[in-house]
Amino acid sequence: CVVLRNMADEADKELELDVTEECSKYGTIDAVVIHETRLATKPEDRVKIFLCFKDLDGNFRFMLSISCWCSTGAKKAIAALAGRWYAARVIKAEYIDRTSFVTEFLPNVGKKA
Repeated sequence: CVVLRNMADEADKELELDVTEECSKYGTIDAVVIHETRLATKPEDRVKIFLCFKDLDGNFRFMLSISCWCSTGAKKAIAALAGRWYAARVIKAEYIDRTSFVTEFLPNVGKKA
């Protein structure tokens, strides 16, 4: 999975559509989840966009790297988006392993802080 930060101060439908359209170039998207919080200590963390990719065969294929397991689509998205500009901001793109996303983040979806 990928987490994108520093793209917006608040979440809206246009942000979700832009991210989905752009990231579908890098692989088949399994999920796009946008999380907004007022409790972020850094402005860039107010809105986080989580993307999970499938490989072309429809199964998750994971590759071992030093710090995470990541799909080919995730690698491509991070390479293309990290440091790129969106709405006068520099995008921060990082890996997040699927287990952390499912166990730590998903239980808080929909809970506004």
